Amino acid sequence: KLLPLEADTKKELEAVNQLADALLKKDGVQRTYLVLLQNNYELRPGGGFLGQYAIVKVKDGAVLSTFVEDANLLDQRILVKITPPYPLTRKLQLKRWKMRDSNFSPDFPTNAQKAEYFYRLAGGGQKFDGVIAINANVFDHALAITGPITPAGYSTTFKAEDGALKLEEVVEKAYLGDDVAAELKQNRKAIMKVLAAEMVKHLATVDNIPKMIEFAHRELGEKNIMLYFKDAALQNIVAGVKWDGTVNTDWN
Repeated sequence: KLLPLEADTKKELEAVNQLADALLKKDGVQRTYLVLLQNNYELRPGGGFLGQYAIVKVKDGAVLSTFVEDANLLDQRILVKITPPYPLTRKLQLKRWKMRDSNFSPDFPTNAQKAEYFYRLAGGGQKFDGVIAINANVFDHALAITGPITPAGYSTTFKAEDGALKLEEVVEKAYLGDDVAAELKQNRKAIMKVLAAEMVKHLATVDNIPKMIEFAHRELGEKNIMLYFKDAALQNIVAGVKWDGTVNTDWN
C-alpha cells in the first residue's frame, strides 16, 4: 500500500506524462501559449513582477516560434484607461492598470484571464490554447540542464549559479541613470529574444527529455511554473495535482 506522500508523487508523475503526451503529440495541430515571465525577486501576489511575456507556438512536439517582448512595450499600446484595484493605487500610486500589473490576484486562473484581457486591449489578435507563468528561478534551474549559455551577439555568459541576477544586471542596472538614451532603454531587453531561442534549442533535445520531465515535476510542485489551459481535460489534469495555482477554498 502506498503512503500518502508516495501516492501524491505517483499521481503527479502520471500528470506530467499525461501533459507531455498531450503537448508533444504529433497530430498536425498548432498550439499557441501565452507565457508570463515573472521576476520573483520583485514579488507580486501572483508570483513575481511581470516584466516580459512570450508567445510560443508548438506543432507536432516541436517549437515553431518564440516571440518575446517587454511588457512595458505592450502596455504602451493600451490606450483605454482601466482603473487599478485600490491597493495598487494606494501603495504603488498607479493611475492605470495594465499588463505588467495584471497578476494582482493570488489565484492564477484569474491572472491568466486578466493577462489575456490586457493583451487584447493592446491590439493583440493571437488566440491562446493556454497561459503559463514562469518565475525567474526557473531560468537558473534550466541553466543547470543546458549548461552555460552565451547568447549570439552578446559577451555575457549565463550560468545556473547566478543567471537570473546577471540577466537583471544586463537589462536593468546597465541602463540606470538619466544619461542613457531613451532609445537604448526602449530596447534594453532585446537580449531576452536571443536567449529564449538559445534555451529552447538546448532544452529540446532527446537526451534532455527525462531531465525535463523531472525538472517540470519539481518546478510545478514549487509553483515556479503555473498552468492554465482552455482545454477542459488538460485543465482537470493540472487542477487534480494543484498545479493550476487556484486558491484553495476547501476550508471553513
